[in-house]
Amino acid sequence: MMAHVELIYLPPGEEGNKQGVDDYLAAGHTVEDLLSLATTELRAQPSQGNSKPKQSETLVGYADDADLFRTSDGEAFAAFEVDGHKETWALKSERIRQWLLRRYYVGRGKPPSTQGLSEALATITAMAMFGGPERSVHIRVAKYEEHAMYLDLGNERWEAVEITVSGWKVVSSDQMPVTFVRKDNADGLTYPVSGGNIESLRRLLNVRNEEDFRLIVAWLIGAFNPEGPYPLLVLQGEQGSAKSTTVRVLRSVVDPAVGPSRAPPRNERDLAIAASGHWTPAFDNLSGVGSRLTDPRYGPLRQRIESAHAAVEAAAVEARRRVRLDEGR
Repeated sequence: MMAHVELIYLPPGEEGNKQGVDDYLAAGHTVEDLLSLATTELRAQPSQGNSKPKQSETLVGYADDADLFRTSDGEAFAAFEVDGHKETWALKSERIRQWLLRRYYVGRGKPPSTQGLSEALATITAMAMFGGPERSVHIRVAKYEEHAMYLDLGNERWEAVEITVSGWKVVSSDQMPVTFVRKDNADGLTYPVSGGNIESLRRLLNVRNEEDFRLIVAWLIGAFNPEGPYPLLVLQGEQGSAKSTTVRVLRSVVDPAVGPSRAPPRNERDLAIAASGHWTPAFDNLSGVGSRLTDPRYGPLRQRIESAHAAVEAAAVEARRRVRLDEGR
């Protein structure tokens, strides 16, 4: 008994890319169209010498314009030019996908396939992990050696304030010896000007006396310390005494964010999420701190986040943060 065998040679897909049966059918062809390609002819594989580059290859080529690196905890990043300034984002962030999509669309007039984009991101990540240097990244505040610190202004130009014993100045992203990263809900600080006075803050706060005001000012100064230790700022008062307003005002001075206050953390994982993306987490209506949260809050925190979370892009978080607590009544 002899078997009858026929072969189907699928035509090239978009831009000459190799395609499978699912791609062929997804392009609008029918099963009848597929069967009509059946043949008993045995063909040689077509030469790839003059074929167009795959979409993923084109996307990977864009990484030549980026500075790829990794952190000590194994996260891959890319720094690249955007409208005359440099931005740094995690390779698994949505911003990197948007950057690649825009580059491809501008160059080709159409978006790449989902598969091509996924293949490119995986390849670029591998390039950063195994071919890029190791580098530290910072959120909002960073120390440089022993003579300078930097404060990320969080603006569209990715500028920062350089602070030394001799004064301060605003520097551009390519003038900084440190690397800042941001989360999508980070907000910008007010552009700094000379000649301010801390007394201007007093009229925005509902504090009882001079001693309380000095404690808040001391906390603010400590919040800009790049390395800690950090005091906790606990705000207590009756309902309607402007505790939440005080939190918003103080955070706007140090680390503003869209939606500045968070619900009380239920466990160490929630605390890690808050600490991973912000220099100054703020918790609203916190009536107490459980024993499970006490140690992480006062020392270095390492919390492995096992599942995906919209507010977290890092798999492992190690953070020391200055915290504000608004005690609810």
